[in-house]
Amino acid sequence: MNKRRLFLGAALIVLGILGPTLLPIHLFGIIPDLYRAIETAHQGLLILVAAKLVLINTLRGVPHYLGTFLVADELYVLGGRYGSLFSAAAPLIILPFVYHSIYLLHGVTYDLGTPAVVTIVGMLLLSAMRRDVPGIMNRALIVLLVLFGVQWLDVMPAFDSFRSGRGEISHEIKAVADFLGSQEVLNFLGCTFLVVILTMAFLLVQLLVAHHREIERERLDRERERELERMRIAALEAKSLREIQSLVHDLKTPLTAIQGLSSVLELTWAAGERGTDLGAVFARMNKAIDAMNNMVSDLLVEKRRQPLEVEELLKYVIAQVSTQQGACTIELKVEPGLPRVAGNRIRLARALANLLENSLQAVPQGEGRITIRALSKPGGGVRISITDNGSGLGEPDQDRVFAPGFSTKGSTGLGLPFAREVIETHGGYLTLSCNAGKGTTAIVDLPGVKESAGAHSGD
Repeated sequence: MNKRRLFLGAALIVLGILGPTLLPIHLFGIIPDLYRAIETAHQGLLILVAAKLVLINTLRGVPHYLGTFLVADELYVLGGRYGSLFSAAAPLIILPFVYHSIYLLHGVTYDLGTPAVVTIVGMLLLSAMRRDVPGIMNRALIVLLVLFGVQWLDVMPAFDSFRSGRGEISHEIKAVADFLGSQEVLNFLGCTFLVVILTMAFLLVQLLVAHHREIERERLDRERERELERMRIAALEAKSLREIQSLVHDLKTPLTAIQGLSSVLELTWAAGERGTDLGAVFARMNKAIDAMNNMVSDLLVEKRRQPLEVEELLKYVIAQVSTQQGACTIELKVEPGLPRVAGNRIRLARALANLLENSLQAVPQGEGRITIRALSKPGGGVRISITDNGSGLGEPDQDRVFAPGFSTKGSTGLGLPFAREVIETHGGYLTLSCNAGKGTTAIVDLPGVKESAGAHSGD
């Protein structure tokens, strides 16, 4: 509950009760102008008197109507599950209390007739839109317009039978209009102001609602962007962790080899077997050390390229995701004699692993089938395809599948964008062929290595 708003609402209600003292009729010269209109038979003066009465009634009414509005809003919050009921009951209780208090203090009769009822209905409708029309000044302006439009009902002779304009001065204005034959003029003028002003109030509400919703959309967009950025950072950290874990796993193989060869050397030396071919042992150790050095270089230098055997690369990728395979069948078909591709082994393997992981997530549990094919392309290139029997993607999702953050599985949605980025930096292309309900095929085209060119390093 906002105590400040509740106090402000109560203060405005008190100000409305003091309205007849703060804005007396004689301050606007209404009675003298009305007598002059009778003496001179001047319709213009009569219209001026009617406009003055509408204005003074509007200015007197704005404080207690707006105050009631604010109190109703706070009762909505305070009432919990019954908030709507309390909010709707507030005008029905507060406004009769205000009118009776004005009568007791000033002897002025305020009629709860048609204008008051129409205003209360408008306030209830506006109160229901409290979330879309924030701000006290915005609501004050709307209340002012509604009151100014509705108060014209009090001076329109045509609405006498609808409990309208039963105050003393309103009654005198309509009597003078009857005397001067100006009833049609007042009816037309009042109806015009009523329609125009209420239309302005309606358009203002629409404008404020649209503006507020646009601000809310921008706020939600900013929140989504912050969340997406947080997800990107988390995904990058997770990707780096996976790469490190994969590297550590691969480093264990040459490390184990070095450890075993070192034990052989130690045993050989202890046994005094000097005739052992130590050169072959050292050669194997150096090969293992070179393998570790290449792995670390691939991770540290993104632009590092070396010729890679496609079949070995794909087997390495399958081994990386083998823990996620479960009951899924993965079939590898590699065309003999494929050219090698120039790539960063760690990053290219991670990109292909992302594609394979997507297929593993898409296939039905226990019935999944994934086929990985590697074929040569005219001109020396290589095409790698990963086909699954999953649910596929519908046409609307196919247009957004490479957008960062988009996912149909509740993941970060960064796997495919990362894979495409890595493949494109290797001079290749990534495309998806989807058939809703029948599976997806990820197609990776990579340029082959011209063997005469040798290996290229980005160190």
